[in-house]
Amino acid sequence: ARVDISMVLGEVQEQVVTEARAPLVETEKPAIGSVIDQKRIVELPLNGRNFMELATLTTGINEGNSSSQKSLGRGFGPAAAGQPATENSYNLDGGNNQEGFTNVFSVVPSVDAVQEFNIQVGQYSAEYGGGGGAVIDVVTRAGSNNFHGTPYEFIRNDVLDARNFFLAETAPYKRNQFGASAGGPIIRDKTFFF
Repeated sequence: ARVDISMVLGEVQEQVVTEARAPLVETEKPAIGSVIDQKRIVELPLNGRNFMELATLTTGINEGNSSSQKSLGRGFGPAAAGQPATENSYNLDGGNNQEGFTNVFSVVPSVDAVQEFNIQVGQYSAEYGGGGGAVIDVVTRAGSNNFHGTPYEFIRNDVLDARNFFLAETAPYKRNQFGASAGGPIIRDKTFFF
């Protein structure tokens, strides 16, 4: 059996318009770089909770450990533009953050204390002279008029680790990292702590 039904078109009641634009090409600065914001710093997994490992999300940066950084316990130093980590320029809240003897970053703030960091590779402005690799500007968080705090414990152990193919059992491993961060007002609307 066949039934032919004729349908009449109605009026359009709703219209959805989607627009997308390509990002503009930077025509005023020849530097390559990016800003790693606080959301990515806190939410992306970090082995050892060193925010500097996220530098490899930027074009022109790769992992480059120098022996001087390993000996100082800093663990990771990004290599940029074919230069070792010792050729980078490190700034913390606008001030120089380079260790004078080994020329690597000196103060390593907690992941929770970093608001964002900016990485510039290549032909950056002359105001950042002093390094042939990258310029890494770290901005720390500031308090606000409300009290906020977060305690944490990051656990990594051998319970969920896979067994090495050549070993009879999983190698023992336990790492617990405890910490906390807090911020708030000292003088309302004027002075804060974090």
